[in-house]
Amino acid sequence: MGIWVYHSPLIVKCDRHYHTALINPSSPILVTISCSIVRYLLLSMQLMRCFLLIVGLCFAVEANEATDHPIPTSAAVVVSPVWQAVQLANGQVARISLSILMPSVGNVYAIEGSCGCIRVVSALPMHVDVQHPGVIDLQVVGLAAGVKTIRVLTDHGPATATIDLHIGTEGNGRSMLGQLAERIKGDQRLTPWFIIHDLRGSVRNCGCSAGSLGGIDYLAALPRQWHEISQGRPARFLLTGVIDGDRPTMSAALIDAGWERHPVDVTQGDAAPGSNMALDARLHLWTSSSPPHAQHASDLWIPLDGGAVAAVALMADRGFPDSTWYIPIDRSLDHDEQALRSVIPAQKPVPVVVEEATSCGACHAAAQKAWDASRHAHAWQTLTPAQRQDDCASCHSSPREHTDVREANVTCIGCHQGSTKHAQNPLQSRTTGTTDCRSCHDAKRVPDFDPVAAWLRVQHGK
Repeated sequence: MGIWVYHSPLIVKCDRHYHTALINPSSPILVTISCSIVRYLLLSMQLMRCFLLIVGLCFAVEANEATDHPIPTSAAVVVSPVWQAVQLANGQVARISLSILMPSVGNVYAIEGSCGCIRVVSALPMHVDVQHPGVIDLQVVGLAAGVKTIRVLTDHGPATATIDLHIGTEGNGRSMLGQLAERIKGDQRLTPWFIIHDLRGSVRNCGCSAGSLGGIDYLAALPRQWHEISQGRPARFLLTGVIDGDRPTMSAALIDAGWERHPVDVTQGDAAPGSNMALDARLHLWTSSSPPHAQHASDLWIPLDGGAVAAVALMADRGFPDSTWYIPIDRSLDHDEQALRSVIPAQKPVPVVVEEATSCGACHAAAQKAWDASRHAHAWQTLTPAQRQDDCASCHSSPREHTDVREANVTCIGCHQGSTKHAQNPLQSRTTGTTDCRSCHDAKRVPDFDPVAAWLRVQHGK
């Protein structure tokens, strides 16, 4: 009994004294040859393969050396550190750095941050080569605690870093209002001046995330909320710098809510007040991106504009500020829906049909069950009527292909491309891909978005 050894194109049967080689497996003809000849043939074939492999490698190396730009071993952009924690007091400023390493020569052309409390200090675009990593300096202001996402946009694609910002023992906007009211309780000498500088027509910072800052609807509600928390303690709410931007009705909406515009007893600039401060001015706004090195008694540094934070000066009777506070305009505060509607131009309502996504569930029962339990199934209901008329609808509903109609909530067609054709003819048309989660869960809307954790919450099979 022999052993068959398969070695294309030969099939060789090895016996003790001879080898039978089946030259053509489809032919019944067998050729009997000696053991030494078969060994020689097999060895020759192995040597020939080695020779061809070596020649191929030589040509590949030669071609690579002839190019001006060697083929990179990795196309990834590396940001270091990927995660870092920053501990600050309320309103304190710190500078941190990110190191950017690229697979080949390129440029860092933009930095996207999830919070206005992080600013880019370095000049962009920045040229980066392979041997020397680029260093991006960022300024972090202690205003809104939480996880902040930084996206570094380069010629070789984006990269992400995370900053975990801790603000001492300070809380959110609502709790800080309470602390401020407690601070001046019983001290009738002090009057809070709430100041928003350079609003520039910023209507709102998308309210999808608890980490978002700003919004005219939150600013409009601030005077009333302070009155309730402080039990009627007098305060001033002041608008300085550029207010309306391209929205001429913004000032009127805020004035109706209790704000003052361009107070004469407040000056502003990047220089120390000195002799250029008006005689009747009691407060000078320092509008530089960094706090003054030598602070005058009348100085109040404005760390962020656009309505993201209210700088509060506790003004003593006929004197300068006693102390300074910074209140983040975050989602913990009350908001005034009517103020938002008065500023946003009337828009055509988004045509949305409210339907249960049951057609997919007929075949994909497990996926339907997972979707029913997810927040995607209730995304439309989380919007107020005013929010359903702006770009919020693009992420809280799903587009029907080739129509202007959208389905309420984030349904199957919102994430699975080509779902409509697949539903019409499942056997002949398959879905063509999935939508990038970051198209909605981006750095501005959802600063602390974790795609892996998010998928674990909504994962489903077929």
